[in-house]
Amino acid sequence: MELRSKSGLALAVVVLTGLAAYPAHAAGNLVQDGGFELSDPSAPANTRDNFAAVTSFDGGFWTVGQGVVGIDTTNKFVLTGKKSLFLTDGSGLNAVTQTLSTVVGQVYTISFDANADSANGVSVLFGGIPVAGAPTTIAQNGFPGAFTTYTATATANSASTVLTLEGFSHFAPTTANQTVEIDNVSVAAVPEASTIASLGLLLASGLGGVLVTARKKAKSAA
Repeated sequence: MELRSKSGLALAVVVLTGLAAYPAHAAGNLVQDGGFELSDPSAPANTRDNFAAVTSFDGGFWTVGQGVVGIDTTNKFVLTGKKSLFLTDGSGLNAVTQTLSTVVGQVYTISFDANADSANGVSVLFGGIPVAGAPTTIAQNGFPGAFTTYTATATANSASTVLTLEGFSHFAPTTANQTVEIDNVSVAAVPEASTIASLGLLLASGLGGVLVTARKKAKSAA
């Protein structure tokens, strides 16, 4: 005999749906064009185009804050998609920025994939403040080679927060092919532990009701 509890099952479905949807919402990337696929739309394959400050290379999402950066379409320099950010070009500081809509006091996870053919210095700023735990040097794996995923967290102090990625090459322009490539930049809100706990308790309560009802019906059927 089929055992059903319409109210219990409905509650469980609602709770499961909410619990499944919440991480997806919390994991939503605030960064536009995080994979740089919208950048330099007319660029042919296997090339690199340079952009100087203060210009945008993707219609207004990312802006070159300082120095010169490039968009790379050479396959061995790209992790996913068809493009990556060439952050260091010659000597000096090179930087890109993007302004994000944030919530004051909210903690965000900042992550990106990067690789280098020679170790170069980098820094990540969130609202103009260096992000603790972010890399200061990109590991040298060579190209083609394994990109490394770098992750850190920072708290927003404003409803509008500027994300900055900086690279500093120690090489002269004659060896400017020594570079850092960046792909898949993400900034996502970290869900509060209390919210996750509340959803978990609600889920447990809903499933508990289903099990109790099922047992009662099983006894009645017997």
